[in-house]
Amino acid sequence: ISCEPHINIVFLKTHKTGSTSVQNILFRYGDTHGLTIAVPPTEGYLGHPEFKRSLLPKLINPETGQQISYNIITNHMRFNYEEVKALMPFNTKYITLLRNPNQLNKFNDWKVI
Repeated sequence: ISCEPHINIVFLKTHKTGSTSVQNILFRYGDTHGLTIAVPPTEGYLGHPEFKRSLLPKLINPETGQQISYNIITNHMRFNYEEVKALMPFNTKYITLLRNPNQLNKFNDWKVI
């Protein structure tokens, strides 16, 4: 089995799934490999209530004048595939974490006497 690293990743964060840990791993991966990471301009969410590509600045290579794509987007956002796809390279991998919503009920942790 061969394994090749992916450098173009969209990680859609979801609440209460451990997604902040995965986000930090992806931040470190991107930093270690010199990748371009999309960061919200003012807060932790990318475009609340709606994500639009215009929320992130266009990146221009100063030597060539050509636009640079982001390699990693890893934030809470209302996912809009068409808008995200327009920012990312064609070979981007899209990932998220899911959790059984019944496990979010705090009353399951309590015993009624």
